[in-house]
Amino acid sequence: MKYLIRRLMRPLPLFLAVIVLIVGYGAAGMVRSAMVLRAETRVAEEKIRALTQRKTELEAAIYELQTPQAAEREAKERFNLKKTGERVVVVVPPEEKKSAAPVVPASVWDRVKAIFH
Repeated sequence: MKYLIRRLMRPLPLFLAVIVLIVGYGAAGMVRSAMVLRAETRVAEEKIRALTQRKTELEAAIYELQTPQAAEREAKERFNLKKTGERVVVVVPPEEKKSAAPVVPASVWDRVKAIFH
């Protein structure tokens, strides 16, 4: 009887080791997936924060543009409109001095010819 029990117990450690490996592999996959999801969550939360901030800025701009003074200022800036009697001053930056012809360095042959003239 003892012989039969020992014979049946021999493959048990190998069987348990295979079960542990299978469960461990599955758990590692789950941990890996959880880590990827956490990283994606952080990125999504950062995008949400940035978009919320942008929304707040745009709402403030919309609120400001609802005043008559802001609408007038925007019309003047974008479309160069003016009221009757107003003068518009345009500041033009000074032009850069342009040379008449680009300076081209003389070639070696031109230098040799210049010696004999």
